[in-house]
Formats: sequence, structure tokens, C-alpha cells
Amino acid sequence: MSGPYDDIIHLDRPVSKRHRPMERAKRAAQFAPFAALTGYDDCISEASRFVDKPLELDEQALEELNQRLSDTLSDPSSRVRFTIFRPDPLKEGGVTEELIGQIKKFDEYTGVVTLQSGLKIYAQHIRAIEILKSPEEE
Repeated sequence: MSGPYDDIIHLDRPVSKRHRPMERAKRAAQFAPFAALTGYDDCISEASRFVDKPLELDEQALEELNQRLSDTLSDPSSRVRFTIFRPDPLKEGGVTEELIGQIKKFDEYTGVVTLQSGLKIYAQHIRAIEILKSPEEE
């Protein structure tokens, strides 16, 4: 075997007289992975986040919903369970959830239902209304 480094290949590794050898853990940390693409993990987790598709109501369902809303407005003391679709601000779709409360007021111009708790619900997001007769139904 004859190569350019044959004369030094058998020698020991040089040891510095000034600097102590680096600890194994610190030496290994130099070669640890790093995030070359900042924000990539956030994009992947956002893309994999599940959202519901909006349930579109037909004309008959909208009429029934309007009737139930007017029924609840006629008796402000009744407790109501709303099933609403809350759109996701970042992607197409959203979350379907249920809210229970008493209606404080309904603004027909803006289409906003305000509950006694102060929570506001847009009428266009309401998918179902159920009038609760007693606390056990909740």
C-alpha cells in the first residue's frame, strides 16, 4: 500500500497542551439535528389538524330554525341548547359545538343572538336549537 499518508497513518492523534479534550456529550451536541426550515413543523401540524365541514341547511330546515328561534324569544326565561358551527380562522372548515344558555336579546339587523352570559352567536352559524324544559335535560 503506498499512499500520500502512509508515513503518518500509524501515529497517535495529537493532544493539545493548551485545551482539555471536549466531553463526549458536548462533542455529540455539535452534530445534533437542527431545524433548517423554521416554521415547517408548524405548517405540518396545522395541515394535519382536523376540522369539520360546514353542514349546509336546506330551506325547510332554515324555516324550522327560524321558528324555534322565535319560540325561544317569546319565552326569555327558557334555557336553550344551540348547536353551532364555528368557522376556523386559518383553514376551510371549523368546529361543531353545543352551547347552553338563556337568550338575552336578538338583533335582527346584525343577526346576532346574545346570551345572558354575554356570549354572542351569529344566527348564520346556528345549526340546531333545542328548548330545554328542565335542568335535567342539559
